[in-house]
Amino acid sequence: MLPIVLMSLLSALIVGVVLIALGLRGRRINDHPICRQCSFDLEGVYPEGVTCPECGAGLKREKSVRLGARRRRMWMVLVGALLALAPLPPIAAVAFAGLTGSDINAYKPLGLLLWEANHADSARTAGLAAEVLNRLMTPNKVTAGQYQRVIEATLALQADPSKAWSEEWGNIIDRAKLDGVLTQAQEDRFERQAGVLALKTRERVHAGRKLPVRIDLREARVSAGSAISWNVSLDGASVDGQEVARSAEPVEEVAPGLLTSAVWRMAEPGGTDGSYLGTFSLNGSRAPAFMGFSGGEPSLSLQLPGDLAPGRHRLAVDLEVDAQSGRGNGFAMMIINGRLQRGGAGATPRRVRVETEIEVVPAADPVVTAIAPDAPTTAKLAEALGVTGAEVTAPAGAFGEADGGAARMFVDFNVKDLPAPVAFDVYCRAGGKEWKLGTIDSGRRPARGDGSMFFSSMTVTINGLTRSSSRGGEDRRGVAGELNGFEGATQRVDIVLKPNPDAAEGTLDLSGYYNAEIVIPDVPVSTSVNPFEFDSAERMRQMIERSMLRRQRTGSGLGAPSLSGKQPTGPL
Repeated sequence: MLPIVLMSLLSALIVGVVLIALGLRGRRINDHPICRQCSFDLEGVYPEGVTCPECGAGLKREKSVRLGARRRRMWMVLVGALLALAPLPPIAAVAFAGLTGSDINAYKPLGLLLWEANHADSARTAGLAAEVLNRLMTPNKVTAGQYQRVIEATLALQADPSKAWSEEWGNIIDRAKLDGVLTQAQEDRFERQAGVLALKTRERVHAGRKLPVRIDLREARVSAGSAISWNVSLDGASVDGQEVARSAEPVEEVAPGLLTSAVWRMAEPGGTDGSYLGTFSLNGSRAPAFMGFSGGEPSLSLQLPGDLAPGRHRLAVDLEVDAQSGRGNGFAMMIINGRLQRGGAGATPRRVRVETEIEVVPAADPVVTAIAPDAPTTAKLAEALGVTGAEVTAPAGAFGEADGGAARMFVDFNVKDLPAPVAFDVYCRAGGKEWKLGTIDSGRRPARGDGSMFFSSMTVTINGLTRSSSRGGEDRRGVAGELNGFEGATQRVDIVLKPNPDAAEGTLDLSGYYNAEIVIPDVPVSTSVNPFEFDSAERMRQMIERSMLRRQRTGSGLGAPSLSGKQPTGPL
């Protein structure tokens, strides 16, 4: 029983006893002397008389006479009796349950259980839901009307993030579906309300700069067997009601290899809106293995207006959430050029707004601090970054103007457990020349490659435990850039790291950066030739489309829309 309920019952009992006592004592109606022994009115007898003419009690003893006759208040006695007697059954039930070790919830009426659910903490709500579920599973224990009342109360509880949730409440929805009393509208509502999202960003920012934003799944309000997929897309963003635009992020590079250049270069087409942010897997503790997957942490960068005044501002991000439960043969989802292609069973997409506050500081006030360098830390950083080599992909001229016929260098860095936080521009230096390859940092930032047609990471849930892996991983970061005029015979290069405070400010968590240039000398270079010989990215798209159509005809895979919006031509 909720402590507040038990205290209320005890309070009612005490108030009832007090009212009974006051009612029996009554209200004084005059100031006559009254015999305390028999309540006889001694008017005209006392103080001359020595004994009470009614009962013979001596009147000269101390406190033998009181002043004022009293009239009992029977209504107060009745109210007090009601208040004193009403709490006795539940208090007795609590005492009995405590002595015998039985569940007190079994003795509560259904209405009280549902009321307590709206006030219970996380430690008690599971027991309440378990008792409600037990009654639903017991034949003739609840009526059809009560069953619907339970369903609506459960959905209302799920919709309020301020109230404690347990998977047992979700199990009630699963049971209702099994019993055939759950409507499609109620099932869709359960899926739409299954998650609670939150906004993560930097608290202190500069006006006119990029603001990193991450969408977090704060809580999954599901059943034990749920396997729900939430596909999240950006619908808009604003600061104090003023619309702000999404800032493009460069495509994150991966090590050269099979399909690398073709696929990742193809992920940069003009006109791609890239509204798809990621997919949350909302799985219960007993969800079937491999029933959850995710498209990485939904994140983005926003371009703040340059005219924002210093002070506190309200940031709002509007999202479109497409819930899919995997009914039927599982999930059906395809992301093409950053745009989510809808499909499969699921509820109608809904709009979700997540908000937080940001503080805009004057341009002269830094939001990240430059960490003073020293020789030992610089040496440790150079070693901890773990640069063991640089990979150069020779020009193949295979993918049109995007490659420009120049060689590309890829360098991989370790960013885990560094002796200091870092934010660097990365340069390759050889033969008296320098080429900028990109930027690395050790902080958390929005996912690179907003227009990517493939996931930046995957999350799977196995027996209720969630495991994640990301492209390149959180431990290592890679950069790649073109090397115009690079000599193919070069065997070793210097990798130069130059501090970049803007890169640190573009992360979600870095409050400082190591302010020193680091040179990693004599890094060995390995050269490879791109194995693809496609004339253009269009031929690559057509090849993938033909493969998709072939799978559709043979039934070996899920169908998908055309990558280019056109039907492929040529023989299959």
